[in-house]
Amino acid sequence: MAENPPNEWAATDFDNNAESTAVKAAVTTGRHVVSCILASYSAAATKLLTLKHGSTTVFTQYVVNSAVIPIPEGLRNANVNESVSAVLEASGAGGTIGTVTLIGYTI
Repeated sequence: MAENPPNEWAATDFDNNAESTAVKAAVTTGRHVVSCILASYSAAATKLLTLKHGSTTVFTQYVVNSAVIPIPEGLRNANVNESVSAVLEASGAGGTIGTVTLIGYTI
């Protein structure tokens, strides 16, 4: 059985018809590696999900209601001391909750 990587973490955010941003803050001596992104809406919606290293966009994908995006090899941030974030666009409808979770580890 595989062991969890050291320094594993998860960051989550959810909002009602507003942009949801899950953030893992920068670590002075570490690089973040993203291993999975989860995104969903509480009702039908198709919106853009963006993964960023600092302010640089490294990945985008449309989410149709919900998405599980595994990254088996991990997407490693090239820079030490830089945050990573997953940003899910607002649903566009009041009462519709958007949720995004970023899972990874720090090396």
